Amino acid sequence: MKITCLRDYNSPAVSYKVGQSIDLDETRAKFLLVNASKSFEIDLTAMSTETQTGLVAPDRRGRGGRKR
Repeated sequence: MKITCLRDYNSPAVSYKVGQSIDLDETRAKFLLVNASKSFEIDLTAMSTETQTGLVAPDRRGRGGRKR
């Protein structure tokens, strides 16, 4: 799962800078999204899929919606 850092994040184990896109396993990504929710968001561009018309549509399941 890809997430984007919205604020500088520092912990004893890791540190991330603003705008950094991070590819993590789902467990670690969910941990950061819950425990540092103001510092991270799901990278929706990583979840985009190409439609038949060639347009790119985000997969809204990352925000709790259904895929159409």
